[in-house]
Amino acid sequence: LLGRSGANTAEARSEVENLKNMGADVHVLQADVTDMSSVAPVFDRIDRELPPLRGLVHSAMVVDDSLVRNLDGKRMHRVLSPKLLGSWNLHVLTREKDLDFFILYSSATTSFGNPGLGNYVAANAYLESLARMRRADGLPATAVSWGPVSDSGYLARNDAALNALTAFMGSSGLTTKQGFKVLERLLESKLDCSAVLEFDWSVIRRTLPTASLQRFAIFNKESTSDDKVEQSQSSIKQIIEQLPPDEARAVVTEIVTQVIGEILRLSPDQVDHDLSIVDLGMDSLMAIEMHMSITSRLGIDLPVMGLADLPTVSQLVDKILRHAQPNATDATEEKDFIENQNAAAAGGGVGD
Repeated sequence: LLGRSGANTAEARSEVENLKNMGADVHVLQADVTDMSSVAPVFDRIDRELPPLRGLVHSAMVVDDSLVRNLDGKRMHRVLSPKLLGSWNLHVLTREKDLDFFILYSSATTSFGNPGLGNYVAANAYLESLARMRRADGLPATAVSWGPVSDSGYLARNDAALNALTAFMGSSGLTTKQGFKVLERLLESKLDCSAVLEFDWSVIRRTLPTASLQRFAIFNKESTSDDKVEQSQSSIKQIIEQLPPDEARAVVTEIVTQVIGEILRLSPDQVDHDLSIVDLGMDSLMAIEMHMSITSRLGIDLPVMGLADLPTVSQLVDKILRHAQPNATDATEEKDFIENQNAAAAGGGVGD
């Protein structure tokens, strides 16, 4: 077991003892996998003192969540290094060895994306590229894009992150027992990259702006709940016709709040209706995602120009209700949009 800190915590020491009690001969070695001068001597020691190295699992990671506009070089480097430099160093140090496996732990976020994880997604995409390169060179490599794992690792220690991801995926997450069972099958299959996760596509597609892309065609075709999702979508015009104005506003506000909460990974009570969506943490790409989700759920064609001024939740509800009224006109929104575009051109713009 190789790590930057070694087994210096009670939890780590306990796990090492568990492995030893099961009959394993465990050696805990300390090195920074991102630093070749630190990790190379470890492999020299393995060659001298231990049986021949037959396999390797790279599972190092650092998470530093932030919207892209708030990332700087330091924060990018912090997240990229363990996966880019770490995996490359391990590749260089073992490419002449006769390994049975070379496993890289990636993330399902490379397939679906996730707000605030742009640096982490990039790091995992690199791992998958490295796996493909090794396979092309005739070397063993298996990159596994894990979905949320509920009973071990980072998410098991961070309830908020686990709850947000499982809500986005529409599932309770994988167990380690399930994960290792699938990993065994992947090693037997000789696949270079695979995603392993539990999810409900009808849940994901509600907030995923790329859900209609060809890469997800099989899910859209085979999803058994698509029809139910479409049937459950309420037409905003029907809501206005059937409910008193105050009740119609409450229903639309609830839907908009839910959409924004799903995108920003916030609970409904954390969505302040009097803050602009950008102040809530939404960037321009998220605003497009929000627009697509709202128009889909409400069964309307809300002009995207209506989001040009990055409104508050209350203002957005006003726009939706006004747009859904009989004989509604988009003239006001168009005028606002043009004025905002002119202001952006003169003064630098808003958002990304």
